[in-house]
Amino acid sequence: SASETIGGSASVAAVSSGAAAGLWERTTPSVAAAGVVDDLERLASCDAFVGKFTSNLDRIAYALLAARSGCLKPVVSLDSLWCHDWSNRVGRSLFGAFLC
Repeated sequence: SASETIGGSASVAAVSSGAAAGLWERTTPSVAAAGVVDDLERLASCDAFVGKFTSNLDRIAYALLAARSGCLKPVVSLDSLWCHDWSNRVGRSLFGAFLC
């Protein structure tokens, strides 16, 4: 995971999984869990959020971001609107709408 400042004000977090970083074979469950917590911390400390709301991790990160800042920060979901109820057809892809 990495975090940087762009233009002196906005912070951006780039999150990479252990598998993508080539660490999967030597990662223990506790190290993987610590990585998830670290990713959540970084994502929840940004000034805006880009992610997928079909991902539980992304929804948790955005909820933490909103709770910490006391307001809803700018957000772009790459796949679906925030799903307030299970089984709503609000997701979208090249293949059409899907259930969130």
